[in-house]
Amino acid sequence: MTEVKWTGGRYNDKLLTDYHQVTIDHRGNMSTKDWTGATYDANNQIKSFKEIETDVFGNTRERAWSGGTYIKNGAWREDLDENDLAQENPKFLLVGYREVVTDENGVVTRRDWTGAEYDDRGQLKSYNETQTDGLLRESTIRWRDGTYDRYGRLMAYQQETTDIAGLTTSVDWAAEYYYNDLRLKSYREKTTDPLGLTQTVERQNMDYSRAGDLVKYAQRHTDARGNLVKTD
Repeated sequence: MTEVKWTGGRYNDKLLTDYHQVTIDHRGNMSTKDWTGATYDANNQIKSFKEIETDVFGNTRERAWSGGTYIKNGAWREDLDENDLAQENPKFLLVGYREVVTDENGVVTRRDWTGAEYDDRGQLKSYNETQTDGLLRESTIRWRDGTYDRYGRLMAYQQETTDIAGLTTSVDWAAEYYYNDLRLKSYREKTTDPLGLTQTVERQNMDYSRAGDLVKYAQRHTDARGNLVKTD
C-alpha cells in the first residue's frame, strides 16, 4: 500500500499556489514534492510554478515552468457557459510555455513549446518544440497537420525532428481506423532519414486485453531498400 499525505495548500483567490506532498511506499520509503509560487493570468490560467521533487534516496529534481500563454477555444460555447452547463472543451488552450529542469547533478535542460495552433473544434493542429541539453545544444521538433475524425481521434500528422548536429528526420503518420471503443486498430508510419532514405511500418489488426493493453498485431516493415519484413 502507498500512502500519500498532502498538506500546506495555499491559495490566492481560490487558485492553488503552493502545496507539500509526502509519498510513503509499501516499504516505508519516503519521497516528497513541493509545488510552489504558482501564478495565473487574468483568465485564471496558470502562468508559472516551481516544483521540487526529492526521491527516496535524497536526490532532488527541480522543475520551473513559466511563460504559459493561452488563446480562447473557438469551440467554447458562451450560451452553455451562461446557463452553467458542462462542456467537454476547455475555454482556453495552451499555446506556449518554457520548462527548465535541474537534475540531481545540477545539469540544466530546457524545453520551449511554442506556436501551438488549433482547429475550430479546439484540436491541436501544430506546434514547435526546442529542447536544449546540459551543454546548450539544441534539437527541434516541428509537428504539423494534425487531423482528427468526427469523434476527435487523431487520424494523421507530420513531424520533423532536427538533432543537435542539424540533421533532420521526418515522419508521416496516419491511422487507418479505430475500434468502437476508441482504441487504435491500425496505422501507417513513413520515416525519412537525413539522407533521404525512407522506411515504412504498417501495423494492423491490433488487439487489446480487457485492461486495454496491446496483446497482438500484424506488422509489415519496408526498409530503405524496399525489402519487406512481416511480423505476425
